[in-house]
Amino acid sequence: MKLALTEVYEVATFYEMYNTEPTGKYKLTLCTNLPCALQEATKAAAHLKQKLGIDFGETTSDGLFTLKQGECFG
Repeated sequence: MKLALTEVYEVATFYEMYNTEPTGKYKLTLCTNLPCALQEATKAAAHLKQKLGIDFGETTSDGLFTLKQGECFG
């Protein structure tokens, strides 16, 4: 496609669906925008963090789960 590496990186970092680093086998992405927060997404996030023992942007030590913060999935 004759794209510069910077052009590819710009696209890969703009969209949440692309990863620039390895992730777990299962990537859990949770919307944290205000409408979702009002529907208790923050409670769901706290539960997942506690259950998995990781924070947003981290992967479990067994490499199974990565927890990501996402934007509205609409």
